Amino acid sequence: MNKTLIRIACLVFIVLPLAAACSSVDPYRRPFEQLEVGAAQLDTDDFPGSVATLEELLAETEARAPEFALQRFYAEYLLTRAHVRASLVQPFLTEVVPNPSISSSASGGKVRPSRNAHLMAALMHRSFALEQREGAEASPTDSIGGPMLPPALEGFAIQNVSNYLFIAALAAYGNLGFEDDVRRVVKDEPNLSSVAQTRSFLATAQVGEEWYDDVFVFLFRALRPVDRIEAFRFAIAALAQSTRGDGTFSLDPLVLDEIGEYMTSGFTCTVCGKPVVKDEWICPWDNSDYMESVVEADKNGG
Repeated sequence: MNKTLIRIACLVFIVLPLAAACSSVDPYRRPFEQLEVGAAQLDTDDFPGSVATLEELLAETEARAPEFALQRFYAEYLLTRAHVRASLVQPFLTEVVPNPSISSSASGGKVRPSRNAHLMAALMHRSFALEQREGAEASPTDSIGGPMLPPALEGFAIQNVSNYLFIAALAAYGNLGFEDDVRRVVKDEPNLSSVAQTRSFLATAQVGEEWYDDVFVFLFRALRPVDRIEAFRFAIAALAQSTRGDGTFSLDPLVLDEIGEYMTSGFTCTVCGKPVVKDEWICPWDNSDYMESVVEADKNGG
């Protein structure tokens, strides 16, 4: 009997430290790992994998959301980014295209990848991220187990994330054709009102240069009804950004025609006084930069 009691006592002394050790497990470690995996998957264009990993993080921390505000904020940011990039590179969400021969759309149709579904998802996650920014800013960045963010995100400040969220809204609204919403984004973020400021803003948001021309096109369209000269500058920026080494453009031919038509809609070079030449951003007559040397003809005595 005494031996049994001794064994029990020994087990208690063994189990109690183990229980204490288990209770001190860092609760932020798993979200840390999920952010790390989700970011890595995004970097390799594994959009479905990244979305699944990050949505799992959100589901597992939902019951204690305020406690995990920082990690949830970055998860929503990565989800926004994943859906924007998926919409541009390889959509995996789908939509049903109703069969025109069937009167009821519920009767079926062809399923196809949907860019718009990703754009709407990006806007949703952007909204969730903005809602959690205040909580993220008030959260500690370290826990008992170390940093709460993996190295891939630790150097990307909350302000930089917010800058990206503005670009995400611009990309989503622009691709959806919601120009009024693009103008609202520009109004909310003055750094998107000029080409130079927009370039700097895109850099702080870590937007790849391969997307710059799209952003410039969206801003050109949004500003066209309200500031023709600034819209012209964004059109020129899109043209220059999309130029290939052989002198051709990577822009969609319809977009290129749209820009060309606008360039020749009454703008003249302030140096030589001649009309702007389509598809050129340097004046062929005097080598001046159209970005800085253009005026509308009726404002130049024309």
